[in-house]
Amino acid sequence: MELCTLLAKSEEVYFVLFGGAFTVAIVAIISDCITRTTKSRNSELTKRELGAYVAEGSISADDAAKIIAAGRSAKSAAKTDA
Repeated sequence: MELCTLLAKSEEVYFVLFGGAFTVAIVAIISDCITRTTKSRNSELTKRELGAYVAEGSISADDAAKIIAAGRSAKSAAKTDA
């Protein structure tokens, strides 16, 4: 009788462990998606603002290109230049 009780408890432990791991994985995926979306949105806003500055003549197009290039990592710059 004690063996059945131990097996039932171990099944509950495994259920809680897998459920917790699944929950952590889902939260990590969702937070990564939110982070990437925020970074992409902010980058696009920066490009729009620079475009507006170029259009009104506050800065030159070369300066705007340099500012945009300075914000990119070397890996992403190599991808877009290739």
